Amino acid sequence: MIIVFILFYLNFILNLHSIHSLNRPLNRIFLTNQKDNSWNWNDQEINYVKYTSNKKQALLLIHGFGASHYHWRYNICELSKYYDVYAFDLLGFGKSSKKTDIEYNVDLWKEQTDNFINEVIKKNTTIIGNSLGGNIALHSMENNYVNSIVLLNAFLELKDNDTISVPKFIINWGSWLYFKFFARETQIKNTLLMLYPENPSNVDENLIHSIINPTKEKNAQNVLNNIIFNMVNSNNTITYQNEKNKNKPMLIISGIYDRWINNNISNTILTIYPNSKRVYVNSGHCPQDEMPILTNDLIHTFISMNKNIN
Repeated sequence: MIIVFILFYLNFILNLHSIHSLNRPLNRIFLTNQKDNSWNWNDQEINYVKYTSNKKQALLLIHGFGASHYHWRYNICELSKYYDVYAFDLLGFGKSSKKTDIEYNVDLWKEQTDNFINEVIKKNTTIIGNSLGGNIALHSMENNYVNSIVLLNAFLELKDNDTISVPKFIINWGSWLYFKFFARETQIKNTLLMLYPENPSNVDENLIHSIINPTKEKNAQNVLNNIIFNMVNSNNTITYQNEKNKNKPMLIISGIYDRWINNNISNTILTIYPNSKRVYVNSGHCPQDEMPILTNDLIHTFISMNKNIN
């Protein structure tokens, strides 16, 4: 009986520690109106942040649709304790360039990612992508510096050949409606609250403004038209080019309460990449910001315990 009580007590203490650890304070980056670091790529300015100290392994954090590097505000500082951490704004988003004479699509962002890793990071890298960023991460696996992938509710459009394309005028009309009626603080907040069902308190003014501010820039509406048109009318299928890509370690973090991503997407990824594992967390679409401590711990554990990551 005494042994049973001791075991019960130890388990109780461990649970208390676990609960406490998931509510410990976090360092975070701050939202500013100024550009951070700037990388000139193909005559366009890519805004990025870096927290580096010459660690062996680097992380590249890629945000989702409509967001920016700020969506990793609770992850960058904490993960930089173990890795060199980089996070950029995809072209057309955040503080990066928004030119109207290019086509915005996954191929462009993949090229941006590959060149950033090759020219700026230049070391072994884990790409961590949320939503659209997960799609880009998957398409960037062939980069020789990339030795692992972490996907957080990755967006992947699984279409058949009979999909009907959406005319551009409809996209433009929808984009106009968005900028006219929905790109407002109240509407953005309500949408974010749907994405953060387990921790709505993290939907704060800074997060909302990090999404609204870029929509006020010149060309923002035209760029959004282009992005949506190409996303709606493309088939972003995934394949692996060789056995090396196929066997790169991959962690899939799926939010149980994510209403935006079909579970078949992660099932498809698991089928294609045998060296992948999936973990479910109590979150919505953006676990890195809704449940950052848990997400940081999962990422660090995955990298540190995987022998295939140098």
